[in-house]
Parts: sequence; structure tokens; C-alpha cells
Amino acid sequence: PTSTVEVTLKNGIPEYTILRNIAWDHILYTRELIDLVERADAVCFGTLSLRSQETHDTILQLLKHTKPGAMKFFDINIRSDHYSKDLIDTLLQEATVFKLNDSELFLLRDMFNIRDTSDEEACKWFQARYALDYVILTGGSTFSTITTSTGESSTIPTPHVDVLDTVGAGDSFSGTFTAHILKGESLQEAHRAAVNTAAFVCTQEGAWPKYPKQIPDYLSLAENNK
Repeated sequence: PTSTVEVTLKNGIPEYTILRNIAWDHILYTRELIDLVERADAVCFGTLSLRSQETHDTILQLLKHTKPGAMKFFDINIRSDHYSKDLIDTLLQEATVFKLNDSELFLLRDMFNIRDTSDEEACKWFQARYALDYVILTGGSTFSTITTSTGESSTIPTPHVDVLDTVGAGDSFSGTFTAHILKGESLQEAHRAAVNTAAFVCTQEGAWPKYPKQIPDYLSLAENNK
């Protein structure tokens, strides 16, 4: 395995103990990885993966090899003490997409001295400051909002499902949104697909469930039941 993470659920909310000095703390800067990044249509990264100096340096070097137009998806994914303002600023300068949750936005308001802003104002501040194509704000069981550099926005309430556990929901949201945008779908289409996929993952045990050929359309079900 590349890592070991101990996950405990308290009232359905996961808490993580991420062991140190594991494989992804020692990612080497190799020709194989450079070739992979140069071919990629999207690259995803977060603060946690850069906690060791070795992997920190490797990832920042690899990001310089992305092809023009590639999505560079920064899922901030704040865990424990594995982050700093300087690191977040550095990664935002590399990113074209920035994803964070409402708790992380609360922390960043203080960190970047934008305390008196609303959620929308804070997201627009990051979008303008770092020339981001997309800013994705998730609110867990309540909502998610995506804004674009062209002024589009999409807000979708989180559909109610029978939650087994939420581990993996955020990553499935990110991956689904990225895939649908790369396929040329609209913001609203990609957003709905991401919400439905994350909702499905919440109904399954573990972060890597077996996916059906067709993800249930929880949003349409919720709209029809109003």
C-alpha cells in the first residue's frame, strides 16, 4: 500500500489519523512521472500530499510539465497540521480549479484577512486573486456552489440519502466534475453529475465502492418529491 489512514466515524463524521513516513511521502521526480503529467488532461493535488519536503518538491516540479489547457485541480483537503498559508498560496498560484468546504473557507478567511466577507464574496476574492477557472465550495449535507471565471454559477442543494459513510464522497465529486467538464458538458450538467455521484458514494461503505453503470439521479428524485 502507498499509505495507511485510520478512519473513525463519530456520528457519521469521519476523523482521520494519517500515518507519517509512508510511500507517498517519498515520491521521486522521474521521467516516467514527467511523461504522465505531460499527457494528462487533468492533475489533482492537495496540501496533505505535500507534507514531506521530498514529495513537496516533486509535485511542484511536475506541475510545471502540465500541457496547455490541462485542468490543475487543487482540492485543499486540510488535515491536522499538514498545511500553511505559504503552501496554500503556492498551490493556488499553480491551480485552475480550487475546491474547499465551508469549514476550510472559514479558516481561510482568517488566514487571508478577508474575515468580513460572505461565502460568495470570499470565493470571488480567491477567483480574482489567483485567476481561477472554477471555485467549488461544498457544504456537506446542505449544498455545493461552483463559480466560474466567466461569471457563471451553479448552486445545488445536497440530496437526502441514507448515509452509510461519507469517506470518499469529496474525491468522487471532484473526479466526476472534472471528467464531465473535460467531456465538454455545461457547468450545470457537470455539477449535477458530481452531486449525484457523491451522494451514491455516501450510501456505500468505504471510499472505493463498486459503481453501477448508471448512477441514480438523486437530484431528480428529490425534485419530484417536493
